[in-house]
Amino acid sequence: CIRDRNKYDDALTYFDSLMAFYGDSPAYLRAMVSRPLCYIRQGLLDEAQAVLQQNLSRSLEGEFREQSLFDLARVQLFMKEIDSSKNTMNRLLAEMPRGMYVNDVVRLLYTLQQAQGNNQLLYDYSNARFFMERQMEDSARAKLILIAEAEDSSLADVALFELAQLYLSSSDTLAAVEFIDRLVNSYPESYFLPYGLKIKADFY
Repeated sequence: CIRDRNKYDDALTYFDSLMAFYGDSPAYLRAMVSRPLCYIRQGLLDEAQAVLQQNLSRSLEGEFREQSLFDLARVQLFMKEIDSSKNTMNRLLAEMPRGMYVNDVVRLLYTLQQAQGNNQLLYDYSNARFFMERQMEDSARAKLILIAEAEDSSLADVALFELAQLYLSSSDTLAAVEFIDRLVNSYPESYFLPYGLKIKADFY
């Protein structure tokens, strides 16, 4: 709750207390996997990566291990460690082919593959995702619009889809539908087209 209110230092204090005094509690593992998210939201990627690697060196299993792998892959992407991020995601798929993050990982791997060879696009997309994670929506939109209008259109469909999601999350459904319509009209073969149509269908 404190983390959701952007009071990350307070959240970390409580998570640390949980881990220190309630090692036998089910909340212990929840606190363990939540701590790095506080660092990510604060933009402290080195700290987040260190905690995630420490967590993964322990005997984490099931959803806790999967979440830690997924978060590590995202941190590596934010840090522009693209190859490491891909390797971590492939590791997640190999270890947990039926996990809760599989669809997210497949979509992210596909996106990175589409932009392979264009470092500027990859960096812009990495920054857009980082801004989204940090709830910096204006900055995220600016980066996604830049990608959607770039001369290299490799990630234009991805950007349009994610712009629609951003506007939908802020209850601007008309803007969201406009971006979906651009996706449908300009990229009818896009991998993201069915997801976009689902957003439009939900709206109507």
